[in-house]
Amino acid sequence: LQNLPPVQLAVGSRDRVLEQSLAFAYRLKAAGNALDLQVLPAVPHGFNVMSAATPLFAAAAARVDRLLARRLWEG
Repeated sequence: LQNLPPVQLAVGSRDRVLEQSLAFAYRLKAAGNALDLQVLPAVPHGFNVMSAATPLFAAAAARVDRLLARRLWEG
């Protein structure tokens, strides 16, 4: 896991793979990679494809989109 490009990891606090995602984030960070981890409160797995279903999912997806766009368009 060393020498990877910066990683943007977003996971919901109600995601069924939350613990695995946090373990992966820990391993990425321990290997010296740049990591932006977001744990989104009250959000389940797959929120990004369900974003039109509720304002909560839409807001979470929009936050991830903004951070990703900022990362992609930085100098």
